Amino acid sequence: MLGMIKNSLFGSVETWPWQILSKGGKGEVSYEERACEGGKFATVEVTDKPVDEALREAMPKVVKYVGGSNDKGIGMGMTVPISFAVFPSADGSLQKKLKVWFRIPNEFQSDPPAPSDDSIKIEDREGITVYSTVLSSELPRCGLTQGICRVSRPTKERGLLNQRQSPAEPQPL
Repeated sequence: MLGMIKNSLFGSVETWPWQILSKGGKGEVSYEERACEGGKFATVEVTDKPVDEALREAMPKVVKYVGGSNDKGIGMGMTVPISFAVFPSADGSLQKKLKVWFRIPNEFQSDPPAPSDDSIKIEDREGITVYSTVLSSELPRCGLTQGICRVSRPTKERGLLNQRQSPAEPQPL
């Protein structure tokens, strides 16, 4: 726990490399379409829970891994943003399935520490195109996913992805 706090307060912050493809918005919600680089990622998948509850379960696991809950006991610093995806059902509603991923900092890309928590997986991921929005208290309290879904409807082929910007490193849209 102390390592996680130390890493959060004093660790380095690296931005996940991306290029902006376009900007848009609907109502109060603005977004960017981004082409993000691939690499090695720490991922956590949570199923059978509403999105907000799944995020509260998955995010701390990723932060603990980055903070030193790994086989090397090393705090790696952070990459921002930490991202998550929700997945559509055949009827267009959202599944109770959420995947959070964190791009491992460049220094550890070739040999990332193994997670201490079995629910965290290290994945090689291709580059992806995402819709990114800054989440804030301005979104209605009707739930995180509903606010984001006003931006872009997920399709059967792709889930809806949001990148959560770090409050310490705000990125203008």
